[in-house]
Amino acid sequence: MDLAAPAFRFWLDGGLVGEGGFGGAPTEGGGGLTGGLGVGLMPDPAVGLALVAQVRELVANERHVSSIGVLVRYPADDGPWVGLGGAHHHELPWAQWLDSPGSAIAATHEDITHRTGAELALGYDFAPSAPESSVARMFRPSLQLSGAVLPATDGPLVYVMARATMRLGVKEYGEARE
Repeated sequence: MDLAAPAFRFWLDGGLVGEGGFGGAPTEGGGGLTGGLGVGLMPDPAVGLALVAQVRELVANERHVSSIGVLVRYPADDGPWVGLGGAHHHELPWAQWLDSPGSAIAATHEDITHRTGAELALGYDFAPSAPESSVARMFRPSLQLSGAVLPATDGPLVYVMARATMRLGVKEYGEARE
């Protein structure tokens, strides 16, 4: 059996987010927290490129953001990597989100702002602590720094996120090749 990283990966992440606005954006400056889920969508990411789909929740400077993104990253396995993709945000002042979380989550709240932009990410994925262990190979800790640029005057122009991630693999490469 191949001892490579799992082929399909799901992960949880969490970290800090900062934001900067220009042109009189109401949430200029500030910071907050982010958390999310993601999935790697390529059958064998060690080959090179990986397509990553992710959803994140951010709370920064009295603003709630639900973010949906797609990122292409290279290389797709352990070590340093770079990613480029797009992000779509549903943004709402935190107090309004708390008053009506159902319509905010469903993106149907009357005051929700929809914004789309680009994201650039850098990261480092650590190798498993015990590569001979099938359980240890399932987990990949990662550190990430990303910036999303969302041009619009009704929110920050840039969100910068620093995240610590734990990816979970569910299928070994060797099993997929046999």
